[in-house]
Amino acid sequence: MTILFPSGYGNGRRVDEAFEREAEAALEAGLTVVLFHQQLWDGDGEIQLYGEASGLSLYRGWMMKPEEYRSFYDKLSEMGLSLFTSPDQYETMHIFPNVYKDLEKYTPKTLFFPLHARMDVEEIRGELGEFLIKDYVKSAKNTDFPAYFDRDVTQEEFERWMERFYEIRGELLTGGIQAKQYVRLKRYGGRTNEYRVFYLSGQILSVSRNSLQPLYAAELPRELAKIFCGLFSNTEQCHAESPLWHMKEKGKHILPPGSFYTIDFAEREDGEWIVIEAGDGGVSGLSEGQDYAVFYRSIKAVLT
Repeated sequence: MTILFPSGYGNGRRVDEAFEREAEAALEAGLTVVLFHQQLWDGDGEIQLYGEASGLSLYRGWMMKPEEYRSFYDKLSEMGLSLFTSPDQYETMHIFPNVYKDLEKYTPKTLFFPLHARMDVEEIRGELGEFLIKDYVKSAKNTDFPAYFDRDVTQEEFERWMERFYEIRGELLTGGIQAKQYVRLKRYGGRTNEYRVFYLSGQILSVSRNSLQPLYAAELPRELAKIFCGLFSNTEQCHAESPLWHMKEKGKHILPPGSFYTIDFAEREDGEWIVIEAGDGGVSGLSEGQDYAVFYRSIKAVLT
């Protein structure tokens, strides 16, 4: 198994500094590390590889839009390198509306809109109450954009903020717009209690605290995490209450058992746990403080 990382800008033969620790951990786990020249690629350019690459490869790198990932996948296939995650798998988990119906029981209610469509704030509030805004992949977190909108925002104010949202996301804007019901989360020492779970081939690969919350914060219930272990696979490790268990019974699957994805969980103020996000495993970041060595040893163990 090869792990494919992006190179740093200005030096195609050195791994991007954001993934240096991961690359070191992968090598220590006995996995093969190959780089691709990020600057030459840049979305749809030339693919230049550094290292011995053949057969199956697991991508760990920056987010791509679905059409960029499809081009990346196809060009690597022509070079004899098969990515573990197919373009359809990537798009299913990277674009939230694609997986929303299968998570709906566990996640805040969400409405979806085309880009630049008029969004009636009164209608949205009638459906959701307080709500937050994201595109189909990311929010405008850590900017001046509001964390959520309450019942006092006017249509005119909201439309001005949406102009700001489009400005902030810029070329990274993906898919469309989602208005998601705002849920207040429980805090410990000023930190929300969030977890990220990586799943690989129908198994839980890692469970990590994802918001720098203190160690005394409540732990994610393992039975909840297990519900999603076989989200897209025909495996008996699935919990019987999996939202896609009915698809297993019918012999239908959105994705094959080789899926690599993440589910993010959070504890609400009332102590209940919810799903707050889903993503492709190749482009979902590891949590701060997560043990990289254990993560890559687990990848090797699952895949071999």
